[in-house]
Amino acid sequence: MAVTATRAKFGVFFLGILGIVLLVIGIAALSLLPIIFNAKLQENLVLQEGKETYEKWKQTPIPVTFKVVLFNITNPAEVVKGKLPSVEEVGPFVFRQYRSKDVLSWDHEDLTVTYNDLKRYEFVEEQSANMSSKIYSLNLPLQGILMFIKKLPYFPRSLIIPGLEGILKNYEEHVFSHRTAKELLFEGYKVDLIQDLVDLASAFVTVPEILPNNTFGFLYGKNNSGDGIFTVYTGLDNIAKYSQIVQWNNMSRIPFWGNEYCNMMNGTDGSQFPPPIQKRDILYVYTPELCRSLS
Repeated sequence: MAVTATRAKFGVFFLGILGIVLLVIGIAALSLLPIIFNAKLQENLVLQEGKETYEKWKQTPIPVTFKVVLFNITNPAEVVKGKLPSVEEVGPFVFRQYRSKDVLSWDHEDLTVTYNDLKRYEFVEEQSANMSSKIYSLNLPLQGILMFIKKLPYFPRSLIIPGLEGILKNYEEHVFSHRTAKELLFEGYKVDLIQDLVDLASAFVTVPEILPNNTFGFLYGKNNSGDGIFTVYTGLDNIAKYSQIVQWNNMSRIPFWGNEYCNMMNGTDGSQFPPPIQKRDILYVYTPELCRSLS
């Protein structure tokens, strides 16, 4: 009986020591696991040539589905007379968006990379509405012209405004345009009125380019083009800075808004975010089309 009791005590003691050892190992593992995990992230996720993730960052392997819905004004004649517009959705027009990055330079002191973010669109006909559908929409080039004239100095404005109505009739420009979805999106359409007005105003003031090639389209010139030059952190020194925007078009702040917070460029370009991401995290994306950071 004495031997059995001794063995039992030894067994309890051994199990106690084993439990303590396992507890210490468990605590150590829980403490070390985040460190090991972050080290692996740092090793594999940073923007550095030769890394597998770098190649996927540079050339996104899976296209993004890009859908556009246009609004057709069904009562344009009544709206001109003062009635409220009635609109209907036309679409969607579906595209596959392929994203790639043309790397321009590396800064090994600040640990940043500078690139042009390129986008290519492929039309997905079988999932889309007819691109030849004609749509009544607000004549935005005309609105732009009117805003431009309104900002001119008094003398040139006084010369242009009296003849404006006749000019608009001559060019058959109206409050609403009637164009195909193809023209309104990527193909665009010529606005001949703009060049003549620019030539007239240029005698008095310096006129910036209003429309490229005097052509308007919501997405005209966007296919196979970039959204500007981005500079972002590589994450080599701190994974929390990974892909965060440092500059866009050589600006650390944009000059478009009258508020310092609106002019901040927060977040990334939207393709990737610093890990780890939690459900409660607020993610910020800088959107060049809107010249704003969105959450």
